[in-house]
Amino acid sequence: MKTQTSQKRIGNPVIITFLFVLLLSLAYASVALSQVPLSYRSYTGKVLDSKSGKPVVFANVVMKGSNMGTVTNADGEFLIKAPADWDVEELEVSHLGYQNKTIKLAELQESENE
Repeated sequence: MKTQTSQKRIGNPVIITFLFVLLLSLAYASVALSQVPLSYRSYTGKVLDSKSGKPVVFANVVMKGSNMGTVTNADGEFLIKAPADWDVEELEVSHLGYQNKTIKLAELQESENE
């Protein structure tokens, strides 16, 4: 009795080699780009209710004119980082049930990190 062996073809070796080289080059590019040190500034603050003095939890804090932002924690505190070369000067704080408030970055605690 004669048995037949079946061999499956995985694909065209040229295409597989091309995809492998492409994957390696993308991995190298992402590692090379991540090695560039970024200079940024960190700003911290605390959002409190003006009447009760209690922290406002989960308030949105956004750098005005950009899409960079964060949310306050359970103590109303936040930390936001921005590239040092940005010219953003204000933060906008918003929360449901409160009026939006704009704050100058110069009023916050700042620390430079490089």
